[in-house]
Amino acid sequence: MLSGGLDMGSQETFFQIAATLIPILIFSGVVAERGGPRPRDSYRRILLFAVGIPVFGTLAVLAEMVSISSLVIGSRGGLWVGFVAMTLAVGLVGVVVSVWLPWLADLQRKLPDVYRSLRGYGIVLLAVVLVGTAASIYQSVESANDLEREEARARAFRHASGIQNRKIRRVEEELDGKTRQKERLRVQERVDTRTAAEASERLARAKAEGASPAVLKILQARVKYEAQVFKGDLEMDSRLDKEIAQLFKKWDKHLETLARLRP
Repeated sequence: MLSGGLDMGSQETFFQIAATLIPILIFSGVVAERGGPRPRDSYRRILLFAVGIPVFGTLAVLAEMVSISSLVIGSRGGLWVGFVAMTLAVGLVGVVVSVWLPWLADLQRKLPDVYRSLRGYGIVLLAVVLVGTAASIYQSVESANDLEREEARARAFRHASGIQNRKIRRVEEELDGKTRQKERLRVQERVDTRTAAEASERLARAKAEGASPAVLKILQARVKYEAQVFKGDLEMDSRLDKEIAQLFKKWDKHLETLARLRP
């Protein structure tokens, strides 16, 4: 429910969870009830809470605002992630401390020797838990964020490489078409060469046999026409060679672009 359909482990999910948990942890009834003033409070305890509550409350509200704004405008830097992670850790440990303190005060009255040892060990343990929790949250969020960035780079690579591959396929299709066209043209050139040779041969035979000027004129026109057809085929062949060369350059360019892409 907290994820709101977001990818689990993302920075956005973390800030959404933080925005939900911080008010519960910091301003819960447990903390207010356990931390309220009592008639027997010392001046030091009163001063500690009088100064600490607005200071920590301000930091908690700031962490809440950072979490909410991150959900609206997007990811934050590692410093803000660490700040919110520390606020969450302090809130979690604070709830434990608020439950522990009345029992610790009772222990001080009844077993003062045990109280002095237990208080020291408890403070060290809670300090380790506090730092460990904040560090674990921070590392988890940063690792998830790094993974998200890697996945974004991979998606960008797949998109860019897909575009280049489509371009390469189009060039290859054009090359295939041009190659088939050139093969058909080469066959046509051989046919035209044979036809032109036959026309020249008929003209030479007609001249040798003393054909009439009208027949010779027709045969000469035929020879000229076949020469023009053959010339046209040669020009088309030359254009195809240039087009194929350009396509090969374009193909090489797309391959180089694809090779430069990195996931």
